[in-house]
Amino acid sequence: MRVVALVSGGKDSTFNMMLCAAYGHEVVAMANLHPPDGDAAPLTTPGAGARAPASRVEEMDSFMYQTAGHALIPMLAECAGLPLFRQPIRGTAVQTGLDYAAPPEHLPTAAAAGAHDTAGGGAGAGVGTDEVEDLLLLLQAVLAAHPDVRGVSVGAIASDYQRVRVESVCARLGLTALAYMWRQDQKALLDRMIDAGVDAVLCKVACLGLTPRAHLGRSLADVRPTLLALNAQYGCHMCGEGGEYETMTRWCPLFGARLQLSGTSAHVLDEGGGFAPVAVLRVAEAHVETVAASERERWACVLRSPVAPLFEARARAGDAACASQGVEALAKHRAHGPVWAAFDVERAMPRERGDVAGDVDDEISVCAHAVGCWMSVAVSVAAPAGARGGSGFGCAASAGTAHGAGGAHGAERAAAAVGAALRAAACALRARGGAGLSDAIVLKLYLSDMSHYAQVNSAFAAEFTGCAPAARAALAAPLEIGGALLRLEILARRSAAGPRGADAPPRAHKRVMHVQSISEWAPRMIGPYAQAAWVVAADVNSARAPPATADGGAGAAPAAVAPSAAEDEDEECRPSAEAVTQPPPTLGYLAGSLGLYPPLMTLAPGGAAAQAAQAFANVEAVLDSVGRSRADALSVTLFTATPAPPGVDERARADSDAHALRGCIEATSQLRAWTELASDGGRPPPLRATLRVRALPMRAACEALVDSVGRDAGGAGAGEVHGADCAPDSWHWREFAEEVLMDEAHGQIDETHGASAPCADGHGGGGGRAVLHVRALWRESSDGARSAQLSVAQLWACLVWRRDSDTPSAEAKPRAVPLARLLPAVAASAQRLARAHGGRADGTLLPLHVSAAYAVDLGPGAEGAMLAGDARWPSAHSLDGGGAPSVAFVPVECVVEPSDCCVVVCVLLARG
Repeated sequence: MRVVALVSGGKDSTFNMMLCAAYGHEVVAMANLHPPDGDAAPLTTPGAGARAPASRVEEMDSFMYQTAGHALIPMLAECAGLPLFRQPIRGTAVQTGLDYAAPPEHLPTAAAAGAHDTAGGGAGAGVGTDEVEDLLLLLQAVLAAHPDVRGVSVGAIASDYQRVRVESVCARLGLTALAYMWRQDQKALLDRMIDAGVDAVLCKVACLGLTPRAHLGRSLADVRPTLLALNAQYGCHMCGEGGEYETMTRWCPLFGARLQLSGTSAHVLDEGGGFAPVAVLRVAEAHVETVAASERERWACVLRSPVAPLFEARARAGDAACASQGVEALAKHRAHGPVWAAFDVERAMPRERGDVAGDVDDEISVCAHAVGCWMSVAVSVAAPAGARGGSGFGCAASAGTAHGAGGAHGAERAAAAVGAALRAAACALRARGGAGLSDAIVLKLYLSDMSHYAQVNSAFAAEFTGCAPAARAALAAPLEIGGALLRLEILARRSAAGPRGADAPPRAHKRVMHVQSISEWAPRMIGPYAQAAWVVAADVNSARAPPATADGGAGAAPAAVAPSAAEDEDEECRPSAEAVTQPPPTLGYLAGSLGLYPPLMTLAPGGAAAQAAQAFANVEAVLDSVGRSRADALSVTLFTATPAPPGVDERARADSDAHALRGCIEATSQLRAWTELASDGGRPPPLRATLRVRALPMRAACEALVDSVGRDAGGAGAGEVHGADCAPDSWHWREFAEEVLMDEAHGQIDETHGASAPCADGHGGGGGRAVLHVRALWRESSDGARSAQLSVAQLWACLVWRRDSDTPSAEAKPRAVPLARLLPAVAASAQRLARAHGGRADGTLLPLHVSAAYAVDLGPGAEGAMLAGDARWPSAHSLDGGGAPSVAFVPVECVVEPSDCCVVVCVLLARG
């Protein structure tokens, strides 16, 4: 795409321009924001082509922008041979919280603020307007001159404060932020810059150990040993993300000319008590010097991505083993430490809806329940009468047509249905003491036809306008077997802004990570959903940390940021990686992760195994960014899909199905390896399953979903607060396991409950018997009420077929067991779990939500047997009057892991 580069003149914005070129983008212009008086004093020409940059303002304080050395920016654009757009910074830091909301319509807009020109004479956003709006005006000027620009190069590394604001502006203008350096390890990143030929000198110092006389004007390579020493001794940021120093680029391999500086001197702005003086570099003269073509050719190799060739080689060779090399290369650039995304949950509540169904005439069923601070909702929208029933495996919907619901009308119906489902879910959440969709933590969306995904996503976004995003997984399944057009499952928390009092239910805060920029870190979230959503108890101190700083068109943040009056206690804040002032959240949920190569946002080549490896690498990146690891995973589900292309004959479809099943098995091997590594150190392995579904977004082969993550509040994240209520040893993994023979537990299953296939009763099925393997896993603290609010357990019951020893494998096929007979067995196990392991003075484990994934490839009539009877949670097992949980059933093509399994029932239990 064609890209405009936001530049401050420093190393970060310059190197990100190089990465944009390496990933195939074309940088067509540069854009810069500068102090309001920076254009008042013209450049003088003392002679011989040299120019003395002059300005009445050397630097200004800004939460967003680096301005040291701003007078040299026009000459830097001359070196790059690119047009330069400039905008004076007229606004101030009005919104100083870690989130940013676009101003109301009555505030100055581009039309009201005045015209722009490339010389920097624009009027600016105006007094009383946030300085972020100056960036909006600048980019509007760029688009007026270059309407084909689609991306914005941003040099953000660790500053969420900066990134969130740039993403806000880009979203309003329909642009994509390209922040390839986001969350990279700063030591490795600095070395990459030096090795790539970025020639930059320090133009400002503001750190103990960096002195004006010794370090101003020195190159990155020269000061690297000093920075390493300061990092080891004081924890200083290698790339200056804490405001330790700022740089001015003289040359990089993208430039055709070099900026030569002469007559430099140090100008001290603040003595810093004699220990850490703040000083800037003054330049008496500067001129542009052409670089020889041979030197540019010598550096041409660095303009290629350091990672992409590994994936290209794998695609040519078809060698899935190269996937691990790519993952390792990506991992080298990952940063460490907790970080949260910004969003104000309670500030903008969802709209009240009088009409829930809207344009959907079909039946909407809602099942909701609340336990403690948790709420769950399951919504099902019925399919049109003519689209119900049919076979799920290898059916026409696999090719993109959902049984009469295809085409434009089908897409419109699906979009209307998801809007109606979300409105119904919001009403159910509010009815149980919540605030609506803003309370959603994780959401699972099941469609019958993935070809409707674009329209469904637009409708989804419309309903989440003004709401904090939730982690989300989306997939297509043969829902028409159960008569559904779509299904929705939501896990939510009761917001901390709700009513308090002795009789009020417990409340919890919500944190989200929502990165929309393209980077080398992890796939961006382009919709109204987040990479991760977390929950922390409402009584945890929520003091905020100052935002980190960054170069690249955005720079020095103040030393401390106080919460603004507009921010409430439940703001979606995220401390910087080095300045965490609150314990990290205790429970978290990740969005479904596709096997996308983050910098290019394309699926990793090499088949299902390669995509699974990439998907788990993306999961690791998100976990790492919040101070977690795979050892904190509670459960992992791997969805696999390889839909046959439309129009193929039955033989070709069968070949495609066989190939897809092989891909499922290969992807499952990646799942097993990942979860086995997670169990290192003696902890129980995470709960895991591989489910083959109809289709996934982007025609992906797999999607990894880490359902929940728990970690003790005194974990390994940098700067975490350790207190009496969050000691590292106060949290423990707990496990429950048992095995139930279905015939012994519930007797013979016969046709009185609708079974039209041979029954798994141990007598009439032949070849074996159905066994229910039950395993539950949770992590909890023994120290009091805060953990009681958050503690949840996942119980997985897998119905597997145990073959008789004398029965050939081919004849011992698993048989269908009606859910009406299966759920009582699962409920009894949950009851035994709660009574044996969940009893506590401050509450017991109560069932909150039940979801069942059942295979539809068990043979003729199996679907009817699976759905036979009253498939609801039995009221006899509601546990201490806790009520019946919400229940959702989803058909899948087959269950690959565990082997010989036909049903996977997941029961989420929470402290009541």
